[in-house]
Amino acid sequence: MSSRYRWSGVGRVIGRYKPISVLQQKRREWASSPDASQQSQDANQQRRKRLGLDDHESRPSHTLSSLERLPTELLHRIFCDAGCAALASASISLAHVFKSRHLQLRYLYLHPDELSSLVVMRFFTPAFLEEYERRHGQIDASDLSIPSALSAHPWTSSRLQLLRTLVLRGGSYEGELDHHRENLQDAIRAGQGQMVADTLLTDTTFKPNTAAVEVAISEVDDVEDCLTLCTLLVDGGAPVEGVNVWKAALARQGNELVQFLLKSAAPPVEVLGQLAGR
Repeated sequence: MSSRYRWSGVGRVIGRYKPISVLQQKRREWASSPDASQQSQDANQQRRKRLGLDDHESRPSHTLSSLERLPTELLHRIFCDAGCAALASASISLAHVFKSRHLQLRYLYLHPDELSSLVVMRFFTPAFLEEYERRHGQIDASDLSIPSALSAHPWTSSRLQLLRTLVLRGGSYEGELDHHRENLQDAIRAGQGQMVADTLLTDTTFKPNTAAVEVAISEVDDVEDCLTLCTLLVDGGAPVEGVNVWKAALARQGNELVQFLLKSAAPPVEVLGQLAGR
């Protein structure tokens, strides 16, 4: 059989061989038909959608604004003259400009009143503060209301050290006291209550609430650790009042925590019956 001929489906029916050129012509006719063209387009669109090409191309490409295209030296001057650190959050490129340690130090020196907005930024670490004070002297944080974001999770040693330093420089928790108290309760639940309580109590005006004592009694399993933490909280000014804290102590095995509460405050009438049965 000549290589010029191949067996085709039509050939099976009529019992004949068709030349390759005829088969190629049939394929071209099928490919040029409207149905075949639509099927090919649909398949191509599905493939592009599966690969995420359409989504990528549909996003507008980011073009720098006229401000972002300015020279870095001029942007540094704009940051310092504007006195608005929030400008760094306007775009990725401006945030990159504000990463300059020289600019950060100069900005704080020129705008000490912006301290409350700067202390929550990632660059504001104990090392940064130490470098600033080495250059410009001890910082004055007497007007600083320490943001509750600093006492929230994660409770890293660096963040807690920064909190202590800010308190020693005159900062206070008074402005967001309730939020700081809630963060302390979260720290107790996470097993870091004593470390966070020690830090917060650096500020003598900070007083834990009864809820912190209740959470400690309910969440800290080890009796000795619980007693240590409760003693720290009560000595720091946490009042022992209300029924819930007593019920939490009565729900635990042993009388150590009940005895601790009895030394700290008089029990409410609602739990006298339970106390008599212990």
